[in-house]
Amino acid sequence: MGFEHILEWGKKIFCMAFEEFQNLWPTCWKEAEQLLHRVGYIDAKKYFICFDESHRCHYGIMSSENEMCHHCHQKGSITFYYLGLGPKINLWTSDPEMCKKMLSHWQEKEHWLEQENSEGWGFQCKKEIWDGKRFAELQWFWNPEKEWELPTKCVNCATVISAKDIETSPDICDSEERKLITCKSCHQTFQHIVQKTYGDPRNLAYIAHWDGFQPFDGKYNHGSGAIEVQIANMCKKDRQQNSEIYVVGFVPVYLLPDKRPVSLDPFLYPLISEIEDGFIDGITVNYAYSLPQLPAGIIKLRHILLCFTGDHPAICEVCKAIFCGKNPCRRCKCGSTLIPLTNHYYYGDYRKSARYPWPKRNLEDEIGTVKTIEEEERKTVAETMAKEAGFTGLSVLHRLHALYGFDYRKDCVFDNMHMVALGVIKNHFSFLLDNGIVDKKQIQERPNVTPWTAEFMSLRYPTQLSRIGFWKAEEFQKFAFPISEYVLGGLLPNNHFEAWECLVRIVEYMYCQGRSGWTVDSAAIFQEMVLRYNVLVEETQGLRSCHAVNHNLTHVHEDVLNFGAPDNYWCYNFERAVGRYVLISTNPRI
Repeated sequence: MGFEHILEWGKKIFCMAFEEFQNLWPTCWKEAEQLLHRVGYIDAKKYFICFDESHRCHYGIMSSENEMCHHCHQKGSITFYYLGLGPKINLWTSDPEMCKKMLSHWQEKEHWLEQENSEGWGFQCKKEIWDGKRFAELQWFWNPEKEWELPTKCVNCATVISAKDIETSPDICDSEERKLITCKSCHQTFQHIVQKTYGDPRNLAYIAHWDGFQPFDGKYNHGSGAIEVQIANMCKKDRQQNSEIYVVGFVPVYLLPDKRPVSLDPFLYPLISEIEDGFIDGITVNYAYSLPQLPAGIIKLRHILLCFTGDHPAICEVCKAIFCGKNPCRRCKCGSTLIPLTNHYYYGDYRKSARYPWPKRNLEDEIGTVKTIEEEERKTVAETMAKEAGFTGLSVLHRLHALYGFDYRKDCVFDNMHMVALGVIKNHFSFLLDNGIVDKKQIQERPNVTPWTAEFMSLRYPTQLSRIGFWKAEEFQKFAFPISEYVLGGLLPNNHFEAWECLVRIVEYMYCQGRSGWTVDSAAIFQEMVLRYNVLVEETQGLRSCHAVNHNLTHVHEDVLNFGAPDNYWCYNFERAVGRYVLISTNPRI
């Protein structure tokens, strides 16, 4: 079907409601493109990426086909289309209803704007993402009464110079408004005039997501991935709609080199650069909604990345963290034990660590080591160093640290959909079945006679255990709570049933009571449940059942305190969006 046929089809639908304007409908692609450009549409930015083996620690990203990689002087072999944030922001701000949604955080400003919120634990009931500590820490970004100094970029290498570094730089001619700055990356010295601005409630914050997927059901080696954003300023009820997930780029994963820590960096680079430029220089838009003392019209707003979410492997790619191994945790120095029989590391000793927690990692202490690993050209040496450090290099997200204090170890959150439903629940239940602790025949029919309510039956729910290999996250979650205690009751030994009941309470709070809001006390109680569960798993199932997902569960309460209830940043809606992308795929040769 040609584009003219699509235009004709669209015209028929349009004329059903606006027949008097049919003469305005475009007749060809050129006219359609001109119309789209008038309402803010801009073509995707095309990049060419080089991963030549001669520079395995670096990559080349070029904006034109004839531009050469400055590392190997060859053309880029991978094409990447970046769907920028700029056109999206212009469209969002041109719609009054959308503007109103994007000001949801301001409608509840008393939850995060007070000074005590930034110094304590955020709002007492953590339901929305702005109820967490991190939003309160960044309140200056939205507070119209707060003036703050803008960072800048090095004139030579474009490295961000933080406001703190600008402030501590020497004055020129005893003027506090003019500074002589020396870049820490290229050591170039340049003059800078201090720029300041005020916070604005209309400034934007994003939740970013990265995940890979197979668009052709695994029939072809054509793995892809999507980098997406959501608007964190919106309430979660609006934000969790599929229509509020915005793609900024599709990544041809099947073309990326294996075991290259920098393989994802050039695809995140345009997004990070646009956030840097938008934060420093601002984005001029025609805002269609007015607030008291902030009228509609031409304004300059700014934007930040609030947090990054994804499943465990995806976040490890973004953070350049080791997926498992000797030091698998990006937040603490947890202990590990190598079992020679399986040649895998496992993470136990929970009874001791419950009383004496593992020491926390500090970004500033390890930044030098991580940079050394990233620059190491010898592959085996770099792998040995990475195994000890737990990181293969410095994440491209670290560029945002100088901008407004983004810490990719804490601000990259744990996704409870993959960690709990497809990780802990699935692993635990599979252990019970595979080791004969529960008789599969005895429990085969119990889910079928469960009196499911209409609410549960309207979505996915577990029925036949024979199809457990095809269960999705929602089915594992609903099996754990509310029916597993009925299904497994009387069939498990007491010690195993005690461990399973502890998991049920974790799932119940996370997916039911916790949806209405968490408090500091409930987060602490949840953490005690997690520690108790991990102790029972280690003592009933053995060390080989203590996987990385079990340890990651001990950090859930940290994300709750920082970013509110887990349904603010879990991946259910992003996974539904992937289903939409797969339906678009038609030809594996493209």
